[in-house]
Amino acid sequence: MFSSKISGGCPPMPPPRSPIVTSLAAGSAAGTLSILIHYPFDVLRTTIQSSSSPPSAAPRPGGVTAALTPLSALRLVTLAGPSGLYTGLSLPLAAQAVYKSTIFTVQMSCQAALERYRAEKAQNIGGFGGGSSRSRRRLDSAAAGAFAGAVNAVLFVTPVEYVRNRMILHRAGEGGAVIAGATTSTWSVVRETVMRAGIRGLWVGAGVTAARDAAGCTLFFLIAEAVMSPPAGFEDGREPPSLKKLAAGGAAAGIGFWSAALPLDTIKTLVQREGGGISARGVLKRMWVECGGNVGYLARRLLSGWQVAFGRGAPAAAVTIVTYEVVKGKIEER
Repeated sequence: MFSSKISGGCPPMPPPRSPIVTSLAAGSAAGTLSILIHYPFDVLRTTIQSSSSPPSAAPRPGGVTAALTPLSALRLVTLAGPSGLYTGLSLPLAAQAVYKSTIFTVQMSCQAALERYRAEKAQNIGGFGGGSSRSRRRLDSAAAGAFAGAVNAVLFVTPVEYVRNRMILHRAGEGGAVIAGATTSTWSVVRETVMRAGIRGLWVGAGVTAARDAAGCTLFFLIAEAVMSPPAGFEDGREPPSLKKLAAGGAAAGIGFWSAALPLDTIKTLVQREGGGISARGVLKRMWVECGGNVGYLARRLLSGWQVAFGRGAPAAAVTIVTYEVVKGKIEER
């Protein structure tokens, strides 16, 4: 994705592995390691976002309720023990291989298709050089990332996060704020939801989840490409980025992701909290009324849990990109 290999007078090598298979394997490893380290941040963020008055309740003009602080959320989640920080981990952990491999593989394939299209178009109109310019490559990477994020969100992320969020909210309910309909295990959430709303009930919030991940992945890949690509004039014959550069690019990309995604993530959490009883637009309208039309209050609500989101975003993305590139490089060397 961000690195290139030097070719030269080397002995005969075995046939190259499929780049898609390589990306699937590297993405799986990256996602699994990242979530094992940073999952507690997701639990805290979801708890903070859902801690205000239910959006399905009658709006109370000017009666906005402050969200929990990160410390208060930590105390609430761990009332029954530290295991609360890993509430609902099993399904997201199992899905990480699908998540990251889908994003990286779809993004890589789409970017390659865009570059091939531009090369063919340049040849057809008599242009010189088939490659994209640096700025065009970054835009291609961002566009491909947006598509990959939306596809992954609709296919996999929405149902997994719906189940995870319902389990987290049940755990938070042990502190007193019981969430109606929230249940205790993965399969009980799935069973209750399917019986109540059919299989489509697991995809509550799919639209706002797709918008969140498309927006977040746009900035993620744009920033990663900008930070980790070689300087102008050195694109060919250059070693892949160092681990330090990969980590720095990943951290910057993670901050970029959550800068774009956090407001939509808050809305998505509240939509899924209510089990589909209110739309994303309805959540936003009710938040606006409860904030008394105050833009500052609304922004604070939409950015609930920003400390946790950004505290997670930078290291998690750094771990993801470093692991992805290292594993990918090891596979390609074999």
